[in-house]
Amino acid sequence: MFDINKPVTNPKLIEIIDRLKTNYVEENEHEFFKELLSANFLAPVVIEPIPENKDGKTVLKEGTKINFIAINNEKGENFFPAFTDWNELRKWSDKIDIQTFILTFKDYEEMIFRKENDTWVGFVINPYGEDIVINREKMRVVNNNDAKIEKDESVIIGIPKEYPNEMVNSLKEYFSKVNSVKSAYILLMIRNQGEKSYLMVIDTDNNPNKVFEKVTNVATKYLKVDEKIDFVTLSDSFGKDAIVGQQPFYQK
Repeated sequence: MFDINKPVTNPKLIEIIDRLKTNYVEENEHEFFKELLSANFLAPVVIEPIPENKDGKTVLKEGTKINFIAINNEKGENFFPAFTDWNELRKWSDKIDIQTFILTFKDYEEMIFRKENDTWVGFVINPYGEDIVINREKMRVVNNNDAKIEKDESVIIGIPKEYPNEMVNSLKEYFSKVNSVKSAYILLMIRNQGEKSYLMVIDTDNNPNKVFEKVTNVATKYLKVDEKIDFVTLSDSFGKDAIVGQQPFYQK
């Protein structure tokens, strides 16, 4: 949980962004995704009526309206500005009384992917600085990435209780049209006794990251906001162990 009494700063994220701009390689991209998921951002808002402050805490009354500030691109599309610190926010506005919320990647994801939302298409990290655009497609890639299992990490593999039939059927149709996937498995993964995700094990001889990205674009439309997919290749030792006793949902 973020301590609201501490200023919002993201030095590691900025460092990785700078590294990516000079050397866009898989390792740096993975570090960027990892840091992005744990970062806290300043989101400018307009709160009406202006809330009271009691004992250093903001009190929102019933009926309070909260409007998030939008920035637009040349196409007129709306993005949430996401500032990594107050210095970056001041590049947008130097007003003293700016109202802000502290948001995470998951917060932006929930707002952008709401079924009733047709207004917001993504968010922009430091639009007057690094200017990193995270649109819907990029959010899917960030949230559904290759599984990196840390040493001594607790991992449980099983079958999803609610089998994702629609997603599986769509993937079967997609795989039948491409030559990059030989077989695929869909499993449930629980990490550290709490973090759940689908685990897709894919047998491919192609560049796995490119395969994962294309599969993500097909699969994520069937995911709920709080669901995600991790990927691993069958050639990986973790992938081999995960499918023991399991049957592929697709096989050429």
